[in-house]
Amino acid sequence: MAESAGYKPCKRCKPDIVENMASPENSRLIQNALDIIKDGFLEESSLEDLARQLKITSRHLRRVFQIEIGISPIKYVQNYRLLVATQLIKDSKLSITQIAFDAGFGSIVVRQAY
Repeated sequence: MAESAGYKPCKRCKPDIVENMASPENSRLIQNALDIIKDGFLEESSLEDLARQLKITSRHLRRVFQIEIGISPIKYVQNYRLLVATQLIKDSKLSITQIAFDAGFGSIVVRQAY
C-alpha cells in the first residue's frame, strides 16, 4: 500500500527492497569514503578511524558499502590494491617489491593456500 502511494516500503513489509535501495546520502557517503581510501588513508589507519572521519559508525559504513557496492570496505580496499598493483606491473619498470609497497600492501609475505 505504501508503495502505491509513493512511499518507500518499510523493513517489515519488504526488507529485501529496503536493504537494496540506494540513496543520494549513501552515494555521497560512499564517494567520500572512496576518495579518502584512494588517498591512502587506510594504509596507516583503521576502518574505525575512517568511519570516525566520516562521522558515522563503522557498522553503518560496512552496511552502506554492502548496499551501494555489494562488498565490504575491506574487500574493496583489497581489490583496489590489486588493481593498482596490476596497473603498475603493466605500466612501470619498478620491482615487484616496490610495486607491492606502492600499491599499499604492508608486506610481501607470501601465503600459500592449502
